Amino acid sequence: MGEIGPVELEMRMAAVANQASKLRGVLSEEAGRFLYRCIRERVPAAIAVELGGGPGRFALWAAHAVRDKGEGMVYSIDLGGGAGSASVKGRVLRLLDQEGLNRFAMSLEGTKADLAGQWPAGIGIGVLYLGEELDERAVREAVSRWGEHVANGGYIVFARDAGPKELVGSCSYVREEEVPAEAGGAALSVLRKCMPAESTLQDRIADLLALEGESFLSELYRQFLGREPDPAGLAYHLHRLRISGSKLDSLLTILMSKEAGIMSMG
Repeated sequence: MGEIGPVELEMRMAAVANQASKLRGVLSEEAGRFLYRCIRERVPAAIAVELGGGPGRFALWAAHAVRDKGEGMVYSIDLGGGAGSASVKGRVLRLLDQEGLNRFAMSLEGTKADLAGQWPAGIGIGVLYLGEELDERAVREAVSRWGEHVANGGYIVFARDAGPKELVGSCSYVREEEVPAEAGGAALSVLRKCMPAESTLQDRIADLLALEGESFLSELYRQFLGREPDPAGLAYHLHRLRISGSKLDSLLTILMSKEAGIMSMG
């Protein structure tokens, strides 16, 4: 990763925000800045895939992040229609070319099924962005076909909604945060993939029991409820843990809870 000082970084982001504001889309400056930092600093693989109407604001922010990181690629997959009309795509591609970013971004056309099936094994996606053009059904299909290609520790970003409930509630993903998409609009929802690599349930429980206090309870929630603990629940279980001293009791309470039961059935 290239070293960029805070002043230079702010100047770069302000310039990208100015360019992005001239393009159609719901991605706000705050969301763009978050995604830039996510791709440049957080993801295990600097590969970004955008599903929707073709390259737009996301492609611009992502291409800048990949260039500044010094590695990676952005793939914008046009599924037809929406904001990704020929004129809009042409404008974005010209802008990428003017900024010297065309070698970091590629526009593809096809179906989710065809392109997902052709995705090379072993190449993990760092950020999978599901654009505002996708309705609920299309989002579910995209997650089903593309989710397996997201690297462990990578992100799925939803521009329209919070994502399928069964995905949010699974042990494979943790809600990272929400970023405003536009004034008065829905939040940009971000999930992080956190599948244990080839671990058994016994391994997960052993690792959990090696933790203490709040760290133990937080990881317990993440592993078996697929979310961060709410303040009231954390306080309740911390109190019980301090009184009983039994982490196994806390584990069984969570595993036998209604919420965990619903997840296992879903």
